[in-house]
Amino acid sequence: MSGMSISRKKYYISSFFWGTLAKLITAVMNFISVPLLLGMYGNVNYGVLSLAQAANAYISLLDMGMNTGAVKFFSEWMAEYRTDLINRTARSNITFYIAIGILNSCILVLLALFGRSIFSVTEDQFLILRKCFFIIAFFSVFNWASTAFNQLLVSAEKVSFVNKMQCITASLNVLAVILAVRCRLSLEYYFFLVVMISSLLLIPYLMKVIHLRLIDSVFPGWHWSSFKIVFLYSLNIFALSVFQMMASNSRPVILGIFSSDAASISSEYRILSVFPSFITMIAGILSTILLPKASKSLASGNVSEKERIAYDGTFVTSVLANILCIPFIFCSNEVICAYVGKSYSYLSTPLVVWLISVLYQIHSTPCNSLILATGKTFYIVISTAVSCFISMFLNILFCNRIGIFSAVVSYALYVFVVITAYYVFYYKKILDLSGIRVFRSFLIPTVLAFFSLFVANFIPFESISFWQEEIRAMYVVKCFIKTFAWGAIYFLFLLLFILGRKKYGKK
Repeated sequence: MSGMSISRKKYYISSFFWGTLAKLITAVMNFISVPLLLGMYGNVNYGVLSLAQAANAYISLLDMGMNTGAVKFFSEWMAEYRTDLINRTARSNITFYIAIGILNSCILVLLALFGRSIFSVTEDQFLILRKCFFIIAFFSVFNWASTAFNQLLVSAEKVSFVNKMQCITASLNVLAVILAVRCRLSLEYYFFLVVMISSLLLIPYLMKVIHLRLIDSVFPGWHWSSFKIVFLYSLNIFALSVFQMMASNSRPVILGIFSSDAASISSEYRILSVFPSFITMIAGILSTILLPKASKSLASGNVSEKERIAYDGTFVTSVLANILCIPFIFCSNEVICAYVGKSYSYLSTPLVVWLISVLYQIHSTPCNSLILATGKTFYIVISTAVSCFISMFLNILFCNRIGIFSAVVSYALYVFVVITAYYVFYYKKILDLSGIRVFRSFLIPTVLAFFSLFVANFIPFESISFWQEEIRAMYVVKCFIKTFAWGAIYFLFLLLFILGRKKYGKK
C-alpha cells in the first residue's frame, strides 16, 4: 500500500472520527439538557426557541450553494497551486458572507419588529421570540464570516481541526446548560450564551487560516471575474438546496403558523428532531468525504471508481445507516422516556416513522454525491420541488388533525418521492449505473438489520427485574442492552451472509 493511500485513509478516518465525536457530544448534550430546560422553562416557552431557530434556518438559504462550490474549487486550485486565484476568490468570498450576515440580521430585525401576526403564539411568547431574533441578528455577521474560513480549512484537508473546534463548541454548550440551571438564567440569557458560543468559532478558524497562510490577506476584497467561477457553479446547487431546506425546515414553521397550539407542538417537534437530526448529521460527514472523490472519478472517466462509490459505497453507508437508526427504532419508547419522561411516550411511534424515512434517505448518500458531481441537477430539482410542495401542503392540511404526525408523515413522503426518482431516472440515464444493483446494495444489509430486529424481539427483556423501576437511568440501561443484543445478532448475520463474499456488488 502506497504512502499516499495510507495518508488518505488516515485523513478519512480522522475526519470521520472527530466529526462523529462532535455530533455525539452535541447529542449527549441535547439528551441531558432538554429535560432540564423543559423542566425549568416549561414546554410552551421552550418551544419558542424552536420557532426562532427554524425561522433563522430558512435564511441559511442565502448561502446559495456557495459552501459546496467553494470547497470544490478551492480544493482543485490548491492541488494546482493556483494561489493568486485562491486569494482573489477567497477575499471575495469573505465579502460575500459578510454581506449575507448583514442581510440575515436585517431580516431577523424586521421579523422581531413586525412579525407578530405571522406566528401563532401568545403576546408573552412573542416577546421572548422577539428577543431571540435580536440575539441571532447580533451574531449573524460573525457566524456567516466563519463559514468563509471554514471552507478554506476544509479545502486544505484540515477537516479534523474544524471538527475538533466543533467538539469544543459542543462542550461549551454543555457548560451553558449547567450555568443556566444552576444560576436559574432566563430563557433569553441561555439562548444568548448558546448563540455566542457558536459565533466564537470564527476566532480559531481565522487564526488557523492565518497560521497556515492559506491566503495572503483575511481582509474582505472583491474580484468578480474570479468569484463568478464559483458563484455560477453554486447557483446550480442552490435551486436544489432551496427545496431540500424547505422540505426539512418548513415543518416546524408550518406547525408554528397553522397549528392551533403552536408552541406545544413545536416543542414536540424539537424533542423528536434530536435523534433524526443527529443521524442525518453523521450522514453529512460521509457526504463531505465522498463528494471530492465522486467529482474526481467522473472528471477522469474512472468507471471502476464510480461503480465502487455507487455499489460498495451504498452497501457500507446502508450498514452504517442501519446501525444508527435501528437501535432508536428498537428502543423508541425507552429513548423518549429517558429523554423527556414517560409523559411523552406517545412520541415513540412518530419517531419510528421518521427514522425509517431517514434510513431510506441516507442510503442514497454515495450516489447523491455522484449526481452532484455531474452538475446535471435539473430533473432532480423538479422532483424535489414537486415532492417538497406536496409535503408542505399535507403538513398544513393535517397539522390540526393528527398533530406532530403531519410533519413526520409528510416528510417521509417527500423522501420516498425524491429517492425513488433517483432510481427511476438518474442512476441509469445520468450515471449509467444499474438501479437494481444500487438497490440491492441497500436492501441486503437492511433486510438483515430488520430480520435481526425481529429475532431480538423474542428476547424476554421485560423479565429482567432490576430495570422495572421507571426511572431515566433504567431506560438508558435498557436501551444499551437491547442495542447490544440487536447489534450482536446483526453482526453475526453480516458475518455469515455478507462479509468476505460481497454479494451486494455482484451482477
